Amino acid sequence: MKVFAAHFVHETDVSSSIPTALSSYREDFLYLPSEPGGEARLAAVQSRRNLFTILRDRGHEVVVGLIAVAQPSRPTPRKDYDFLKRELLDNLARALPVGMIVLSLHGAQVAEGVDDCESDIVRDVRALVGDRVPVGVFLDLHGNVGPGLVDLTDVLVGGIEYPHTDVADRAEHLVGLLERAVSGELRPYQALVPIPMTGMFFTTREPLRSILRDLVAAQGTNGILSFSFMHGFAAANVSRGAGVIVVSELSREHAKSEAERIARRLFAVRNEIVNKPLSIEEAIQVAENVGSRPVVIAEGSDNPGGGGAGDATWLLQAMLAANLGRSLFGMLCDPGAIVLAKMVEAGRRTPLRIGGKAGPRSGPPLDVDATIVDHHAGLVQTSFAGREDLGPACTIRVGQTDILLVSKRQQVLDPSCFRAAGLEPADYNVIGVKSNHHFHAGFRSLAPIILYANHAQPGTQKNDRLWRPAWPLDATPFELDGVLWE
Repeated sequence: MKVFAAHFVHETDVSSSIPTALSSYREDFLYLPSEPGGEARLAAVQSRRNLFTILRDRGHEVVVGLIAVAQPSRPTPRKDYDFLKRELLDNLARALPVGMIVLSLHGAQVAEGVDDCESDIVRDVRALVGDRVPVGVFLDLHGNVGPGLVDLTDVLVGGIEYPHTDVADRAEHLVGLLERAVSGELRPYQALVPIPMTGMFFTTREPLRSILRDLVAAQGTNGILSFSFMHGFAAANVSRGAGVIVVSELSREHAKSEAERIARRLFAVRNEIVNKPLSIEEAIQVAENVGSRPVVIAEGSDNPGGGGAGDATWLLQAMLAANLGRSLFGMLCDPGAIVLAKMVEAGRRTPLRIGGKAGPRSGPPLDVDATIVDHHAGLVQTSFAGREDLGPACTIRVGQTDILLVSKRQQVLDPSCFRAAGLEPADYNVIGVKSNHHFHAGFRSLAPIILYANHAQPGTQKNDRLWRPAWPLDATPFELDGVLWE
């Protein structure tokens, strides 16, 4: 079957200090079929298991459209968003006729003047192909899905695992359902039930892990074809949030009743499944007093994977002030400091101002007496997400703390970012990482203790358009759309 597939992803933090532009996509990953010279980028995509190679390996003739990814940051300017969307639509128009369309979108993408990019994109796709061509969409589980996207698509499937270690498997799950719909074997009916709660939910922890495992195992039974728990993304500041999507082969009413049942089940354990981070001061105190080493402290409040600048100094400042012994910190995004450090030979000491440059959320810059440990022409981080270019980098030492400075904003996804710089995380007492939870998959076998810490930043996060009421912002019981949640 001839299939059109495209990937257009941006997780938007409307309060981020980092602007977004077309250059942001070019820096991360941009393949424009209309632009010559993209063969190498396309070949890189087709060298690993993903939506495009899954379709190819299942015997389809795949027409690859736009592939555009930018690191989380502020809303995309309208002219850049419209340019990329037009590219996708032009790619599709040239590919017609096709048997089905598969799109990989985020679910929390916001552009200037468009607070639901996913629905906006699929609406224009539908205008091109009508209702007869099945359209499936794969979503990041941190999406804010509304009823519009449910009505516009035949099948919606979100990732289940956080860290996102199951993206390829869930994409294949989506493709399998679409194939069955095209063949006439089934007619999918889907429904979304919002869950009025907000927060971070780590699927590596109980009881959420067992709940999700049971729900995924139930797919294919009792009329349920697919289940997705959308965690929501409050930083997008839109009037949508967490929810449950169920795809049924019986009826829309059946899909809705099952989604309601699951939503109730998840809401009932909200206190047990939401992450409750420590303050940075609390995390440092724990790290000072535990015997097991190494201890990992994750600075989620400056996670580049969620819109953080990657240059906040709150945790680093606390680590330098504490008596932690040999410690490691990374990755601090500071290309300016790298330029200055490059002028000093390895092994020499130099005064250096690091971090704290992007805005109030980044804290104050730190003036340190640094030893230049090593210069790195270009580092690459590997993980479940593939290979991530970190650009020119530098390792410096301040007291007993080694600090990895990078020039490209990226969260710590795996110990490989440190090992590429000749730093073995297992050799340190305490490791500070800029990440929310994606690092967990690579560090859980390395560190007996993992702590999550946030710096409280009142007034820095816009939330005037968040869907309300929502726990824990509002006390239960409360009523939403005629339904009592307690």
